[in-house]
Amino acid sequence: MKIGDLVKLDKIAYPQYRGKLGIIHSEWEFNHFADVQVTGPEDLKWAVMIDGRIHPYTINGKYIEVINENR
Repeated sequence: MKIGDLVKLDKIAYPQYRGKLGIIHSEWEFNHFADVQVTGPEDLKWAVMIDGRIHPYTINGKYIEVINENR
């Protein structure tokens, strides 16, 4: 998962965004300072923009499905 990827959020954890697409806006800056071991993108937290607004909280990678990679 990288900045610019088109994503969908988990419909159970984020029912308000069911059927909507978002864009990865940025990686949470404190991911690299956390005491938790990061083994993959599902362990990181991300800022996601949906409907032209950034979600007010970071979203754990395990609740994000990449639809189209920005490569």
